[in-house]
Amino acid sequence: MLTAADDDLVTVEWCCAWPGESAALSGVLLNVNATYHGSPYDPVHRPGTSTVHLSVHPRANDRNPGAYARRLAEMAGLRLVAG
Repeated sequence: MLTAADDDLVTVEWCCAWPGESAALSGVLLNVNATYHGSPYDPVHRPGTSTVHLSVHPRANDRNPGAYARRLAEMAGLRLVAG
C-alpha cells in the first residue's frame, strides 16, 4: 500500500527479462513522492508527486510495440507520455 510511504521517497522496480537479454528492456519503475530530472533511476524527492515508467521490449508485439505500451498504460489507468 503506497499510503504507507508517508512523505518518504520510495522506488519500486519490476523487470521482465527476455532470454539472453538485459532485464532493463521491459518492466515498470514506480517512484513515489518523487519526480526526476534526466533519469528516472535518479529520483528527486518531492512529496505528493509520483511517476511510473513503462518500458516495453520491441518483441512484445512485433508489429506495434507502441500500441502495446499504450494498451498496458490504459489498463492501469495511466496517461502514457513518450520519453
